[in-house]
Amino acid sequence: MTPELQKQLADLAARLGTTVEHLWGVLVRQAYVDGVSSFLAAGTRGLFIIALVWAWFHLWPKAKTQLVASLDDAIRPPGWFVALFDVLCFFVLALIIWPQVEAIADNIYWVLSDFANPEFYALHQLPGWPR
Repeated sequence: MTPELQKQLADLAARLGTTVEHLWGVLVRQAYVDGVSSFLAAGTRGLFIIALVWAWFHLWPKAKTQLVASLDDAIRPPGWFVALFDVLCFFVLALIIWPQVEAIADNIYWVLSDFANPEFYALHQLPGWPR
């Protein structure tokens, strides 16, 4: 530990009424908690994506067929319109899924970082360190 880091930890520990060793230990243990929560967040987002893709391939074709069949002949859309609507719905689905994939990648980074190097996480929790 560098002297500057030691000084910052000592100042923070004095304000909290604890020792530097205890404070550092808590920060390192918190890294594991953050890693688990990031893992759970990534898993939840992954399940959400799986559910969306499953719905697209299993529920959407049935719902579209029933919807088109239920329309009167006078207002039934042409085939090209139904195909265009499919493409539009696919792009909406992609716009929903893409941010989830990016969030999963970010969460996986923190899972690996928190478990591989918990001191890195602890350093970034100190006041004045970049996040």
